Amino acid sequence: MEQKITVQSADKVKIQRPDGQKHNNNYSPRSRIYVRDIKGAMEYFRRSFGFLLLAVFAIIPWLTYQGEQAVLLDIMEQRFRIYGLTLWPQDFTVVAWFAIVAAVALFFVTTIFGRVWCGFMCPQTTWTFIFMWFEKKFEGPRNKRIKLDERKMDFDKFWRKAGKQTGWILVALLTSMTFVGYFTDIRELFLNFFTLDAGFWATFSVLFFTFCTYGNAGYMREIMCTHMCPYARFQSAMFDKDTYT
Repeated sequence: MEQKITVQSADKVKIQRPDGQKHNNNYSPRSRIYVRDIKGAMEYFRRSFGFLLLAVFAIIPWLTYQGEQAVLLDIMEQRFRIYGLTLWPQDFTVVAWFAIVAAVALFFVTTIFGRVWCGFMCPQTTWTFIFMWFEKKFEGPRNKRIKLDERKMDFDKFWRKAGKQTGWILVALLTSMTFVGYFTDIRELFLNFFTLDAGFWATFSVLFFTFCTYGNAGYMREIMCTHMCPYARFQSAMFDKDTYT
């Protein structure tokens, strides 16, 4: 027996416009995430490996070779010095080939082992660990941080928040100065910056990257990964079966 289906005319469907006054928490653009402590062998290895890379990043600019800074990417002089190797603008093809090989290797490793870059080698991950360490030391574990944010401001809350912010700013400042030290003499940079004798561009670069590090690792942790990181877009395509090819 055939079953008849009643067809409803489309003109009877009531269309409602979204109310801008109402806010749906399920689609909140920014919700505070309170991270729990994670323990285990893999987590210990992940943090140790990240801090190892951080140590390499911090030490390299201070190394010397034949009386000069071993690694100096001097943009003003258009000369990249990497130990005994000096690269000029006409040698940029070497840098381009290195970048291509690194990108292919990154995608190759991701295809085989998954998102190991984000978990083990991404600078954003490493600096976020450092910032969360300060957060935990001053404000306590997850449950205490939630209760602390729910409280009204008092002296205990003020000094904890101030201590955390101070730690964040110091880490961001040292990170920025180390990074800028790859592009200028790092010893002169530290001396001139703290004696207020640094040039305009050196001072601007240090303050700019300090602000970026402070914001990225302190307040934009997951936003950087989900909305701003270009590698996240590549990963989404690589692991989507419909767009893999």
